[in-house]
Amino acid sequence: SFLFSGQSYYIDSTANVIAVDGELTLAEALAASSSDTAVGDAPAGGTNDQILFAPELAGSTIEVSQTTTIGSGSQLLFYGDADQDGTADITVRMAADSSAAAGAGTPSEHIGRHFNVETGGTLILDGSSLAAGSVAGNGGAIFNEGDLTLIDVALTENSAARGGAIYNSGEVQTLNSSFVGNQATGNGVGDGGGAIFNADGTLKLTGSTFTNNSALGDFGTGGAISSVDGFARLINGTMTMNSAFFAGGAVSGSANALFDMRGIVWSENSALAPNGSGGALHFDDTSTANLTGTFTL
Repeated sequence: SFLFSGQSYYIDSTANVIAVDGELTLAEALAASSSDTAVGDAPAGGTNDQILFAPELAGSTIEVSQTTTIGSGSQLLFYGDADQDGTADITVRMAADSSAAAGAGTPSEHIGRHFNVETGGTLILDGSSLAAGSVAGNGGAIFNEGDLTLIDVALTENSAARGGAIYNSGEVQTLNSSFVGNQATGNGVGDGGGAIFNADGTLKLTGSTFTNNSALGDFGTGGAISSVDGFARLINGTMTMNSAFFAGGAVSGSANALFDMRGIVWSENSALAPNGSGGALHFDDTSTANLTGTFTL
């Protein structure tokens, strides 16, 4: 259970606008929570806020045009299961005309990510989907240096040089979540992590699925996950049709990375380069993996 001492926002509009018009939009709530000031119809946030959605918005896609930062000492619960049926109901998609671009490139190429979580900040996503985040740097949907929890969340078609969906140097916990069609696009040595790039952080992933994620660069590693000098525990999930150009079609570990992977089903993952290595897994000689699971071609 989560306790709240801040503001509760009840979203009743799918519009991507900020205005005093009697309808509370997601854009207004995110901005008010992040800045601790009133924005449009949203009252000022506190250090411990929650965002909820009206049941009639179940199944909606809502576009946003800003990246939301969760600062040190702040917590945000984003609860997207609008109709309380245990499945994700709200998809948050970065708008194509976003002015919150991160890194080089035009907004149409790199339209921004959904969330930054700073050291000491906490973000809890429950029953929601994040789609179409894109940055030139790291973390297409989420850049996490704090504590990130995903419950029944889908991250879909996000992209970045490292960590197509998530770049993590803090701690990430997932439960029954999915990563689909995310891409790491960086072309440099060490780039990769089509879904997640773990940089000396901690991953605890339970019941999660990784499908059709990719590390596209000439040195791309870890089509689903690349972990560098970090810890990753994966329990009871699937790795299917992920690919990396250079090594570790599904998972790559380097620089003293430590893995504990149990009950994972591996299928149709691939390293694409003619001299690529590790269709499913690739670890350098400094990394350690404890592995049980099922492999199929």
